Amino acid sequence: MSEDEFRTLITGAGYPEVRAISYEPNQAPELHTHDFDAKGVVLTGALTIVLDDGATTFEVGEVYDVPAGTRHAEHTGDAATSVIVGVRPA
Repeated sequence: MSEDEFRTLITGAGYPEVRAISYEPNQAPELHTHDFDAKGVVLTGALTIVLDDGATTFEVGEVYDVPAGTRHAEHTGDAATSVIVGVRPA
């Protein structure tokens, strides 16, 4: 999915805020939660979303969801990663 397609998607889904986030290579923060729903698309690199019950890696153009209150962490590999994230209050 392109950035423009993603922005259209999240606007239609009621995400009022959009954040551009850049991650350095080899980041592996601890599990945490947010008080908002997040829907993101990977623009460069790859992002692994780690949950209590496993992990999924998302490549360029792939969309991921992290519902409010979900314990998760965003891990990166050997390359810098950039994403656009829609944020919606829970």
